[in-house]
Amino acid sequence: MKGPIIFQYLFSMSLLPARYVQLLFIYVLFGASSLFGQGNSKVDSVLAVFHSMEDGEAKGKFIDSLIVSYHNNFDPAGVDLLWADFEWSKEHVALSTQIKNLGNKCQYFIDIYMPDSALKMCQYYLDRIDQLDDLSQKGEVLNIIGVIYTIKKEPEKSLIYFEKLRELIQSEQGSEENIKARVFLDLGRNYSSIGQFGEASVTLNQAKERFQAEDDSTGMAETLMELGILFSQIGLYDQAEEYIDQRQLYIFPPSALMEMFDQGNLGRNLIIQKRYEDALERYRRAYQLTPLQKGDPAFNMYILNGLIECFYFLEEGDSLNMYFEQLYRLNQELNQPENFQFIYRQSNFLLQSWNGNYKAAEDIMNILYRRAQQNKDGAELLMYNQFLADMYSKKKDFNKAFYYIKQYSRALDSTQRVEKSNTLLLYQTQFETQEKENTIQQQRSELQLNEAQARINRNRFAIVLVVILLLAGIGFLILFYRNKIQRAIQVERLRTKISSDLHDDIGSVLTGLAMQSELLYHTSAEGDKDKLKKISEMSRSAMSRMRDAVWAMDAEKDNWYSLIDRMREFGLESLEPTPIQFDLRIEGIDDQEAVEGNFRQHIYLIFKEAITNVIKHSDASKVLVLLKKEASGFEMLIHDNGSSVVKEYASSGQGTRNMEKRAESLGGTFLQSYEDGFMVRVKIEEG
Repeated sequence: MKGPIIFQYLFSMSLLPARYVQLLFIYVLFGASSLFGQGNSKVDSVLAVFHSMEDGEAKGKFIDSLIVSYHNNFDPAGVDLLWADFEWSKEHVALSTQIKNLGNKCQYFIDIYMPDSALKMCQYYLDRIDQLDDLSQKGEVLNIIGVIYTIKKEPEKSLIYFEKLRELIQSEQGSEENIKARVFLDLGRNYSSIGQFGEASVTLNQAKERFQAEDDSTGMAETLMELGILFSQIGLYDQAEEYIDQRQLYIFPPSALMEMFDQGNLGRNLIIQKRYEDALERYRRAYQLTPLQKGDPAFNMYILNGLIECFYFLEEGDSLNMYFEQLYRLNQELNQPENFQFIYRQSNFLLQSWNGNYKAAEDIMNILYRRAQQNKDGAELLMYNQFLADMYSKKKDFNKAFYYIKQYSRALDSTQRVEKSNTLLLYQTQFETQEKENTIQQQRSELQLNEAQARINRNRFAIVLVVILLLAGIGFLILFYRNKIQRAIQVERLRTKISSDLHDDIGSVLTGLAMQSELLYHTSAEGDKDKLKKISEMSRSAMSRMRDAVWAMDAEKDNWYSLIDRMREFGLESLEPTPIQFDLRIEGIDDQEAVEGNFRQHIYLIFKEAITNVIKHSDASKVLVLLKKEASGFEMLIHDNGSSVVKEYASSGQGTRNMEKRAESLGGTFLQSYEDGFMVRVKIEEG
C-alpha cells in the first residue's frame, strides 16, 4: 500500500509545523516544476477523443496521462476525466489493477478538497473486497478509507476501518510476512494520525520486527521514520532522534533528499527543545545537501528558515542576514508563491525583529498568527508566542512580552501535559499489549505442548506397532529359515542315504557282473571272449561312474578335503599305468571348509575330463594341477608339457564342450590354450 495518500500522512505526522508539512508534501509528491503549470480545461473535447479511441491499452494510457496533468496543477476540471476513467476501468481493467491505482485517484480528490468523492469511489471496492485474494490489496482499500476519515476529522470512523485492518491481518494466517509488515506499517501510521499513540507504537514495532526478519531495508527505513515521528509527537525527543538517525542505515543507495529531510526534522526537533547549537549542526548538514535539490525549492526554503531561526536565538546577526539574503533570492525566483510565503514571512519576522524593525515585524506576525489560529495549529502558535515574547522583550515592551510569555507557558504546559499523558498512554498500551501477547503466547505454547504430546502419543503407538510388526517379521524369518534348515538337513540325509544305497546295492551288482564276465572270459570259446571282455570293461566303467555319482550325492563329502582327496585319488590311479607324472598343488584352501555339492561335482568332472584327455591325446611326461582360492574367487589350472601338434584334438569334441558348459553353470569361465604345453583354466569369480 504505497499510494500517494500515504505520503501525506507521513509528512502530516512529521516534526514540522502544519504549513511546512503541506508545502513539503506537495513538493515531494509532484515537484516544483509542475506546481504552477496550467491545466487543460477542455474536458468535453478530451472526453470525446477518449470515447472515440478503440485501442484499450492506448485509451487507458491517454486518460491516465491527462489526469496526472490535471492533478499536478490541482485543477478540479479533471474530476470528470477521473470519473470517466473509473467507469471505463470497471469494464476493461482487472479489479486488482484498479486497486493499485485507487490511491492516486483518491489523492486527487483529497488535493482538491473533495474527500467525499474519494469515499464514494472507495465504497465500490469495499463492496467487492471479498473478491480480492491479496491481503495487501484488501488492506489498501481499508487503509485509504480510514485515512480519508482522518482527513475529514472523523477519528471514530477512521478507527473503525483501522480496526478492520487489524482484524484482517490476524485472520490472514497464510499471508507472506512482508505483506503483513506493510499492513502493520500503514496501520501504525494511521493510529498515530488519530492520536492513538500506544497502539501506533505497538503496531509499528510489529512491522519493524517483520521487516527486519525479511531483511527489507526499504520497509525498515519507512518504519523507523514513523517511529521517530511518533516519539517526537509525544515529546520523547531523544528516542525520536535515535530512530531517525538509525533509518539512514537502511536507505540504499544513500539518498541526499532523504538525509536532508531527516536532518531538517531533527533540527526542528532540537529547536523545540531550545538546543539551538545542536539544531544548527543538523541544519548545516542539511544545507550542504541543498544544492542537489534544486528541483525542490521548498526543501531549500525550509532548511534556510531553520538556519535563520537558529542564528536568531544564538544572536549571530551576520549569519542571519546572510542566509536571509539567500532565502529572499529564492523566494523571488519562485515569484513569491502564496504557498511558500509562510516560510518567507516567518524568516522575515525574525530578521526584522533582530534589526529592530518592530512595526514591520508586528505586521508580518499578525498575518502568521491569524493563519495559525485559523488552522488551529497549536505547534505554530506555541512557536509564534515564543517569537513575540522575545521580540517585545528586545523592544522593552515588557507588558506584551509578559503576556506572550504567559501564552507560551500555558501552551507549553498544555503541550507537555498532553505529551506526558500520551507517553503514559503509550507505555500503558505497550504493557497491556505485551501482557495480551504474553497470554496469547502462553496459550500458543500450551497448544503446542498439547500438540507435541499428541504427536508423542501417536509416535509411541506407531513405534509399538512397528516393534510388533518387526517382531512378527523376525519370528516369521526365524520360522522360515528354521524350516529351510530342516529341509536342507532332510535333503542331506536323503542324499547320504541314496548314495549309501546306490553304493551298497548297485555297486555290488556291477562288481559281481564284472567278476562274472572275467571268469567266463577264461572258460568261453574264442568267439565269445571279445564280447565278455567288452561287458567286463563296460561294467567297470559303469561302476566308476556310479562311484562318482555316489560321491557327488553324498552330503558328508561337501568339503574341500573330500574334493581334493578324490582328485588326487583319480589322478594317481589314472596316470599310474602311464609315464606321466602327476603333481597336485593347493593354494589358499582350507580343506575343512564346506563346499556346495553342485560346485564340487562340476569341478571334479572338469578335472576328470581334462586328465582323461591328457592320457588319451598328450605326449606329455608331466601334468600340473593347481587349485587356488583367493578373495577374488577360485581358479583351477591343469597344465601338461605335451606338444601342440598332438594336442590339436582340443579344438573340438564333446568333452571340451561339456567342460565349458560345466564352468558356465557355476558362473565361471573356461579357457584352453597352448603355452609350453597344453593348458586348461577354469576361473570362478567370488560373489
